[in-house]
Amino acid sequence: MTNRKIRTMIGALIVVAVLTGGAIVYRLAGGDQAATTTAPSATPSRPAPLPTQDYARLACRTLPSDLLDLLDNLADTREAAEHAMKADNATVRQRGTRLRDAVTDREVADLNGDHNAAVDGNLAISRAAVDLSEACSVLYGDGPW
Repeated sequence: MTNRKIRTMIGALIVVAVLTGGAIVYRLAGGDQAATTTAPSATPSRPAPLPTQDYARLACRTLPSDLLDLLDNLADTREAAEHAMKADNATVRQRGTRLRDAVTDREVADLNGDHNAAVDGNLAISRAAVDLSEACSVLYGDGPW
């Protein structure tokens, strides 16, 4: 046999093996049951309504409780502030806005390399986070929320 015939035979064997393996996988996946499925009903179904989100509680849960986490992980602090801004409670919404503004001021100070403004931003973040925690305590009692 020549090299060409051997390569052709090997190629044909590979194709047969792939097709056979595909058929086995198809049967294992339930491919034979396709004919037994029922037709869709004539009446359209409506999706269930989404549950209302308790953004105030979500803000209280996502607010970092440790002061170092609050100042070092600004992404989590911003996320808590954004949840608070979506809350139904006006106090939580207002305090979330203050927290988001404080985080933004700190980020701008970091980008500009202004150390004094960054310290002021840390103080503003701390105050706003304490105020938001206070609102959470009024709504849900002492934590964890």
